Amino acid sequence: MSETPPPTPPSPPPAGPTWNDVLAKVDPETIGHWELKGWKKDDPAALVTEVTKAWKGLERHLGAPADRIIRLPEKADDTAGWNAVRQKLGAPKEASEYDFSTAGELDQALADTLRANLHKAGTPKDAAVDVAKGVAKYMSDQKAAADAAKAAKLQAEQTALKSEWGQNYDFNRLKAMEGVKRAIGGDDASAQAVINAMQDAIGFKGTMEFWRRIGVGTTEASFHEGGTTGNPTTMQAAIARKSDLMKDPDFAKRYLAGSPKEVTEMNALNALITGVSA
Repeated sequence: MSETPPPTPPSPPPAGPTWNDVLAKVDPETIGHWELKGWKKDDPAALVTEVTKAWKGLERHLGAPADRIIRLPEKADDTAGWNAVRQKLGAPKEASEYDFSTAGELDQALADTLRANLHKAGTPKDAAVDVAKGVAKYMSDQKAAADAAKAAKLQAEQTALKSEWGQNYDFNRLKAMEGVKRAIGGDDASAQAVINAMQDAIGFKGTMEFWRRIGVGTTEASFHEGGTTGNPTTMQAAIARKSDLMKDPDFAKRYLAGSPKEVTEMNALNALITGVSA
């Protein structure tokens, strides 16, 4: 009995492409890039390792969630697209969403103007507050400087007028206050408010001189110029003058009879003594 011959072994699979075959299909530019990087193209394992490292490094630097990726519009006139970009960067949808409550003192009109222009420029909310703070500080500094200059000017004008009027300053000032009250029919507080408003426009000296003339009337003889005169200019002198007049029976008779000259002089003395105009 003859033996059964062994089965014929299967034919080996055809040989796959070699690494050189693979390299032959890679474009020269890519191979040149590998070479510039110093990657070994003849060592498949080393090349794959270097390429993988490079890709992972790229992911680490550029990879981000979709909601953090901003895609810029292709066209400059894509209003909706650019608005979307600005909103992703923090700009509000409406100008009214800017909150300037911590920015400082801003009047409503200025705040609304800032909101409109900052929104038009696509300014983020936090940056808009910084801008508003800068504007508020600038305005505050300007006001403080203006107030300081105004106070210094007033002080200089008061000093100059005191020097010009000399010892008659208090008397003439009372006459000025009397003039204001005579014109407006108000009290001392109202008269001072009028003086404050006028001196901003025409200066302290011009204001006081204007109202002093009204206070003493049109008779220039009633005005006490600087220097020594026969008219009392201090409270002590007024008290002494009043005492002398009250001892004069002829003066007392004319005064009680309502003689304008005597009444005017007595009223002036009383104003100087009490500090209150008749």
